[in-house]
Amino acid sequence: MPEWWSRLRADRSAADDVRAETASGEVRRRDGEAKSAPPFGNTVQLAALKELGEGTWGARGYHAFARDGMMRNAVVYRCVRLISEAAASIPLLTYNGEQHLPDHPLAALLRMPEPSTSGTDFFESWYGYLLVSGNVFAQAVAAGNQVRVLNLIRPDRMRVRADEAGWADGYTYETARGPKVLAGDVIDGVREILHVRLF
Repeated sequence: MPEWWSRLRADRSAADDVRAETASGEVRRRDGEAKSAPPFGNTVQLAALKELGEGTWGARGYHAFARDGMMRNAVVYRCVRLISEAAASIPLLTYNGEQHLPDHPLAALLRMPEPSTSGTDFFESWYGYLLVSGNVFAQAVAAGNQVRVLNLIRPDRMRVRADEAGWADGYTYETARGPKVLAGDVIDGVREILHVRLF
C-alpha cells in the first residue's frame, strides 16, 4: 500500500479513537489515556472544495472548432486524421449498371480532381472539413460541356443565399476582394456547388 495511504489511514484511525474532549482541553481516548488536544482540533483536512462554477461555451465557427476542438486536442486530431485517411483510401469506381467503366471521364476526375491534387488528398480534405465543420463544399469547373476540375472550398467562407421565399438559391463565397456569388449550373444537370452536410 502506498505510504500516503498508510499515513491517511493511521491519522483516520487515531481520529476514530477520540472519545471526548474535556473542558480543560484534554482528549480522552478509549484506553483512558488523556492527551492535550491539538490547536485546531483532532482533524485532518484532506481537501477543500470551492464552488465549482459553471461551464463555459467556446466560440462557434469553423476556426474555433478547428483550433479548440481539433488542433488543441491530440485525441480529436488523431481521430479526424484516421477517419479522413481511411475514408479517402477507399477507391471510387464508376459503373453503368453492372458494367465497370474504368475509363469514364468521371473516374478520371475522381482520380485527379485538380491538376495539383490527387483523389486521395482531395478526399482527405473533404472528410476533414466534413468532420470538423459539418459542411463540405466542392465547386465544379466545366470546359467543353464537361466537368474538368473539382475545387474544395473552405466552409468558413461560404454562406447559403436565400430567395424571397426563404429557399436556398445559391452560395456566397467570401474572398479578400469581396463576396462572390456561386449559383446555377455549370453544365446541364450539374450544379456549380455540391454542398454536403453532416449536421
